[in-house]
This record gives sequence, structure tokens and C-alpha cells, in this order.
Amino acid sequence: MERIGEFKSFYRDKTMEELDDDTKKWKAQIEFLQYDFDFLKSLLDSDIYNAGIINLFETLQLYKAQVEDTNKEALKVSNKLMSHQEHIKTYLECDDINCDYFFMEIHAKMEYDVAVFLQESNTMKLQLFEYIKSVIKK
Repeated sequence: MERIGEFKSFYRDKTMEELDDDTKKWKAQIEFLQYDFDFLKSLLDSDIYNAGIINLFETLQLYKAQVEDTNKEALKVSNKLMSHQEHIKTYLECDDINCDYFFMEIHAKMEYDVAVFLQESNTMKLQLFEYIKSVIKK
């Protein structure tokens, strides 16, 4: 999968409330993505495909496994985000410049990880949509 190019984060001037809002936004994106995966699993299990497609069953099974794996990864990312929100609360009690720098680095990495996951998930969904479009009954 294609990775995000040069990544720059601009959190040095944000407040903790803004960082918390960013984290909530990321969680909402991941949660919505999990609804996408639930729908895709239902779509892959439905009887809407042309019967004469070579390796249809095998390909659908591969996509089901891929959707399931990506959904599990979404759950891991969501759990990391919940933990990150707890760290934001802890960070508010820290008044050391080294603590500031360390936390901003963690937040930037979290932003990068979420962006990569969302990009990879969208790429997988696009491939799946293209395949389904090519084998669906018309």
C-alpha cells in the first residue's frame, strides 16, 4: 500500500483541548469506518454476484478476510486513541518543557498512524468496490 509522503505535524501551538478535539475526530473517523466494514461484510455475504465468474467464491473469501483483518486493526487504532485521550488528561498535570516536547512527538506519531491507516483502508475499500462492480448482477 502507498504510504503518506513527507509528513509534517503542526502541534506546537495547539492547546490540550485542541489536541483532545483532534483525537475525538480521529476516533469518530475510525468508528465510521467500522460501520463501512460491517456493511462490506454483509455485501460480500449477499447473493448479488454473477454465478459464472471464475474463482468468485475464493476471491470473495479473500476480501472477507481482508475486511475482517482491517476491522481488527481499526479496533486496535481505536483503543490506542482512547489511551491517547487518557494521556492528554495526564499531560495537563505536567508543566515541564521536556514533557511538552515528548507529548507533542507522541501526538504527531498518533496523527501519522491514523492517517496511514485511513489511507490504507480507503485503498482497500476502493479495490473491493471495483471488484464488486465488475462481478455484480446487472
